[in-house]
Amino acid sequence: MKSSLVVLSENPSLICSVWTMKSYNPNSSRAQMKSIWKTKKKFEI
Repeated sequence: MKSSLVVLSENPSLICSVWTMKSYNPNSSRAQMKSIWKTKKKFEI
């Protein structure tokens, strides 16, 4: 295993994906995440 250089960013990010067999509304999911994650700073989804 090679070592790698990790560079910290001023804008941390969380990367995820949604795997489901059911259909879902991405806009509704986005609004729901924003209401759940009450943060002091604004964030993008």
